[in-house]
Amino acid sequence: MGHKNLLRLSGCCLDTRTPILVFESVEYGTEIDETHIRGELAGTKGFVTPEYITTNDCNEKCDVYSFGVSLLVLLTGQRVFYPSEGEDFYLSDHVKKYFENDRLIEIVDPIIVGEELSPVKEQQLQAFTEFALKCVSESAEDRPTMVDIAKQIRKMYRSS
Repeated sequence: MGHKNLLRLSGCCLDTRTPILVFESVEYGTEIDETHIRGELAGTKGFVTPEYITTNDCNEKCDVYSFGVSLLVLLTGQRVFYPSEGEDFYLSDHVKKYFENDRLIEIVDPIIVGEELSPVKEQQLQAFTEFALKCVSESAEDRPTMVDIAKQIRKMYRSS
């Protein structure tokens, strides 16, 4: 049976402390090597990593990228992608521009900002945004690992 939403267990990676199950689409075949999956994978525009778009490679940093985009959605309350007749709008690029121009507060969701923005809250928003932008780095090598993300979130939680 071939359907785009059905997966078949194709193996298990035991090289890590926690075993990782590897699935493949029943409709499409995939090639699997030690660190990448190649094949007919699908993703939501704006959440898909640049390397997946250009090479069709999916690696351990692809989830990090998607997680970072999710953080930016939470921060801004905006959609991830808006098609346009000119250049398409990607939330990650939009946030980067505002962050680099010290105008971050202009695009933070008003619910987060509230009535008044204290210096402490502004500093927390800056740190949160910097963290999210690291996750959506163009290069997979520049993105943190999921373990690093968990540690950073724990650190942020404890310091708040």
